[in-house]
Amino acid sequence: RLSTPVIDLDAGAGRSASVVVEVREALAGLGYAPDEIRDALSGLATDGVDAPTLLRQALGLLGARRA
Repeated sequence: RLSTPVIDLDAGAGRSASVVVEVREALAGLGYAPDEIRDALSGLATDGVDAPTLLRQALGLLGARRA
């Protein structure tokens, strides 16, 4: 696989899209698989959320799944 599939976001959500990309890259850098990242991010609300908050939420989900 070359990259994690992009989560579908509406066209007006440019800031949300960049936050998701930033968090996706951070999670990949931590060693999470593309499928894990996609599943975690698809279950989180991204509107109006900053990258650090979204990253904490995603890590919480991913950590719970690995435990």
